[in-house]
Amino acid sequence: MRYALRVASERVMRRFWFAVSCWGCGAPSAAPLELTGPDLIKVTAVGPVAGVPQVRTADGLLLDGLDWTVERAEVARWENGRLYAVREGETTVTGRWRGQEVRWRLEVKPALLLRFDEPPETLVVGERVSLTVHGHRGEEDVPAPDLRWSSSAPEILTVDAAGTLTAMAEGVAYVTAQGANGDAVVEIRVSGAR
Repeated sequence: MRYALRVASERVMRRFWFAVSCWGCGAPSAAPLELTGPDLIKVTAVGPVAGVPQVRTADGLLLDGLDWTVERAEVARWENGRLYAVREGETTVTGRWRGQEVRWRLEVKPALLLRFDEPPETLVVGERVSLTVHGHRGEEDVPAPDLRWSSSAPEILTVDAAGTLTAMAEGVAYVTAQGANGDAVVEIRVSGAR
């Protein structure tokens, strides 16, 4: 029991000595800096980045108040002590503390969201209409990738490989435009007459 207390007490004193000896001295710490997390963070959305690694000294002292910078401000930025992903890309994030640096990479690849461009709510039997879909990554409009089209009820509403609908019979059908990373679905009613 005495040994355990002595070891714990020595650890606390070492950390206290480290903090007191380096406090305000501006000199580099003898203990190198280490990340507590991975050196590559991947995010799939723009906005606040979760899981930013903490930094500690080799003897385990967690550090706060590092001076953080981002290599490519068009990809990410620091604001009010928080990292924000701005757009798709990759950048290096650097933390500086008392003459030392620690680096990690941030990869921002927002998920591709697909949206129909003004789909009709209702069609009349025999009517043909072409659907268009746009892709969005964060705030950015991007071309929709190759899409696979399908109808939940082809006896009511058919859709061809180009996204052209043909109203076959009265009822309701769901049309899906499916891409490699997501899909969009729209409900369309088919009526017998206008």
